[in-house]
Amino acid sequence: MHARERPVDTASHDSADDRQYRALVESADDAIVRVDNAGRFLFANRRTHELLGYTAVQLGRLRLDDVVVGRDRATLTDNLARAVGCPAPVRCELTIATRLGAELRFQAVITSLGNYGHPGELLAILRPASARG
Repeated sequence: MHARERPVDTASHDSADDRQYRALVESADDAIVRVDNAGRFLFANRRTHELLGYTAVQLGRLRLDDVVVGRDRATLTDNLARAVGCPAPVRCELTIATRLGAELRFQAVITSLGNYGHPGELLAILRPASARG
């Protein structure tokens, strides 16, 4: 399989902590993605796949700027760069196109995973904007 055709999250994690983390992330009501500092998808939880309609293999071929639309695409690079260099999470709103072309608005919280043993990686929690609260 070509490297760009691999599904997101191909790493295997066997520790109890990793299994607990995975169970928590997979059961979340929010979309949760891990990307590298270029915006390439490395992981997407179940809710991400449900909301956006992409399979793991499809997301593994994409970057965030492939799915972020409109004026949000122009600010995405700045938001990712701010998150890499900032100890506090970066908050923004993003409009993301689903696989079928619908546009969904999300509140995003993006944080660097550099202090957690994953330099150059970011975690983004995406909550549908209509789910404010």
